[in-house]
Amino acid sequence: GKTLLAALLIKKMKMLNPEHMGLFVVDRIPLVFQQADYLQYETGLRVCRVCGENKKIKTLRKLNEGKYDVLVVTAGCLVSMLEREQLDLRLFCTIVVDECHH
Repeated sequence: GKTLLAALLIKKMKMLNPEHMGLFVVDRIPLVFQQADYLQYETGLRVCRVCGENKKIKTLRKLNEGKYDVLVVTAGCLVSMLEREQLDLRLFCTIVVDECHH
């Protein structure tokens, strides 16, 4: 139920802020793919999956060009991209932190 609420929130915020993306932060690589698949299925939004294993310049370029509606990313990868200035938090209208108790 919580993930569905997060998906619906991201979809609604994307509708209200079409120039921005939703950000869904997870704590483990398998959750990147699991939650991204779920978000895409439930919302029909264009979801980008980024973790240390698949972070490529081409993907980052597409993110910054607005080719996606939602970014699902591990917390560690997000921190790394922010520190390297590969990503700007101003791109996002909504941030969901999954499993934040970890």
